Amino acid sequence: AVEPDLELLSSIFNRLYRSDLASTFFTDEGIYFERLKDFGAVYYMRVYSSNQSRNSGLFNMPTAKLNDVDQVTRDKKVKEMYPAFEKELKENMVEYGRTLKSIGENESLVFNVTLTKCEGCGIPSSLELSVKGSVLKDYSAGKISKDAAIGKISAKRGQNQ
Repeated sequence: AVEPDLELLSSIFNRLYRSDLASTFFTDEGIYFERLKDFGAVYYMRVYSSNQSRNSGLFNMPTAKLNDVDQVTRDKKVKEMYPAFEKELKENMVEYGRTLKSIGENESLVFNVTLTKCEGCGIPSSLELSVKGSVLKDYSAGKISKDAAIGKISAKRGQNQ
C-alpha cells in the first residue's frame, strides 16, 4: 500500500540533505524506506562529506564551502561536522516526523545512516536513530517540548572508523 506521508518524508529528507542545502553531510542518492508491519518505517541514508577530485586527489566539501583541501584538512572537518550532523538529524526527525500519520503510537520511525568514510577519524561507520510514534504524536500535540522529544530518540552507533 502506498502511504503518502512516508513518501513525503522521504522527499523532505532527500531535499534537506542535498549538498546545496545541507550544512554538514549530504546525500547524492535517494533516501529510501521500508514500511514494516507493526514495527514502523525505516529510512536508509548514505551521507558524504566531500567529493574527491580525480586529477589532483584533493577534496571539495560543498556543505563547508571548501574547495581543493587535502586529506588531513578534510578529515579534521569531518570530525568537526559529525556531532552537528547527528544533532541536526535528530531535530529533523522530530520536526518532520511528527507529520507522519501512518506510524502508530507503538511503532517507530528509524533512520539508518551509512556515514562518510573517514579512516582514523573516530566517527562511527553507521548511525541508527529511532523514535517511537507516541513521542512524535506527543510533540505534535504540544504535550512535550522539542528538546524532550529529541531526548527520547535512541541512538546506536556503528564501529568507529
